[in-house]
Amino acid sequence: MKKIVLVDGNNLLFRSYYATLYTGNIMRNKDGFPTNGVYGFVNMINKIVNDEKPEYMMVAFDIGKTFRHEKYERYKDGRKETPDDLKVQFPIAKKILAAMGIKYLECAGYEADDIIGTVSMWCEKDPEYEALIVSSDKDLLQLISDETTVKLLKTKDYIMMDRKTFNETYGFEPIHMIDLKALMGDASDNIPGVRGIGEKGAIKLVSEYTTIENIYANINNIKGATQTKLIEGEDDAYYSKDLVTIYREVPLDVNFDDLKYVMKYDLIQTIIDYDYSEKIKELNFNEKLKCHIKINTGMNRLGEKYNHLDKLYKIYENEKLNILGTFSHLCVADSNTKEDIDFTNRQIELFNETIKRIKTKGYDTGKVHLQSSYGVINYTGLDYDYVRVGILMYGINSSYESYQLIHLNLKPVLSLKARITSVKEINKNDSVSYGRTYIATENRKIASVSIGYADGIPRNLSNKNMQVKINESYGTVIGRICMDQLLIDISDISNVKVGDIITIIGEDNNITAEQVADKADTITNELLCRLGDRLARIIVWFFGKNL
Repeated sequence: MKKIVLVDGNNLLFRSYYATLYTGNIMRNKDGFPTNGVYGFVNMINKIVNDEKPEYMMVAFDIGKTFRHEKYERYKDGRKETPDDLKVQFPIAKKILAAMGIKYLECAGYEADDIIGTVSMWCEKDPEYEALIVSSDKDLLQLISDETTVKLLKTKDYIMMDRKTFNETYGFEPIHMIDLKALMGDASDNIPGVRGIGEKGAIKLVSEYTTIENIYANINNIKGATQTKLIEGEDDAYYSKDLVTIYREVPLDVNFDDLKYVMKYDLIQTIIDYDYSEKIKELNFNEKLKCHIKINTGMNRLGEKYNHLDKLYKIYENEKLNILGTFSHLCVADSNTKEDIDFTNRQIELFNETIKRIKTKGYDTGKVHLQSSYGVINYTGLDYDYVRVGILMYGINSSYESYQLIHLNLKPVLSLKARITSVKEINKNDSVSYGRTYIATENRKIASVSIGYADGIPRNLSNKNMQVKINESYGTVIGRICMDQLLIDISDISNVKVGDIITIIGEDNNITAEQVADKADTITNELLCRLGDRLARIIVWFFGKNL
């Protein structure tokens, strides 16, 4: 059974902030930035990791107002505004989670509880997974099932609440925690409940009648003051039940694989700047974080600036880091203009000088690397430990315009094919596809093909005279490319039938990825990245010398 730990991020950060606020220990860094919430949050996250050793982990956060606010204007009206000192710590907490390799999720219109409820529902539907929810919020107890346990945090310890423990504690099934909260209310969230019904009375009612609906169906069997309170508070009871019910169908664009705890898999991170390395110091890893250090030599995307030597030295002094390498990135190595060649040579010079200074100070840079694909073929005299070949591994240039000092005879390692799903005749003046952007000037034969922009074919290839290969001949894409289909003119090709395979990108010299990318006004890197998971992959292995 694979365990996924689901953490209520808002709950943990609020607890951490107010715990230290209560003691008067308002922690701040040297710049006066508040860190008391983040400090406690990180310690709690580390304890969860050390105690539970999760294979999968996710931290959920609220983001703005939810569908409950839209439905009920007074929802959480009584709650105090989040202090500014706490608000500014949320982005830091999320950044630290990313550094730890822990996925955090937030979804506009939904609360953290809803996100947790949705992922725990996935576990109930998949027998390979079980969920452990970590929070002090009793609302989450409604999610307990055979597949889901709640680690209910207390002031100094916790209670592990599974289905058996819950039943022994309350006397009814976990799902009816909804009905319990609907009766007793929750002042912190402005959930009224039924006035005069406390926890003890609510437990007694739910134990006997199970649900709010059944309580009111049997209202005549309930006597005395309790009956009066229930009748007077009926609207509030149903209103409260609606509010406390966790929504379990949040549209999350992730799956279980996205929630793998990356530290468990020994992944190597990039330290993007000094500030990021300092955040690592706040983490309580059992081992040093494996990483490579990036130096900014002019691309100005990521990396600590080459001339910020004091900051670079401090990164290498960070005892939390296991530094395996140091690198930078050439940004115009594929260009042959004098200006760009001069810029690239300057980047190389700055990188080499910075590496020399770091080593002179006695720091171990690890493996040094600078060149990507065009750095390898256009700047061949460089002596580094690694090269980062990308697009060239596919046997493809980035574009027609890409400059190659060494002219390589590249052989593409991929092709893109699809099947014809329909063949039909159209008459003169008939239009094709959306928008009627193609109108036949004479009678034509056309074919529909089972691939479209949802599979990665750029929509702006519509009506660009793009050629595809069919039965050793070539047809032309006509009309607008659709989500799942494109149309081709096959009037001049004989014996085309449903099921025939067309080639969109292939080894043929007349149908290269560079040509397709050029027509789409992009580069092959983007074109290949578009090719999505809907496409079936067929791997062909070649053995021997003649590839």
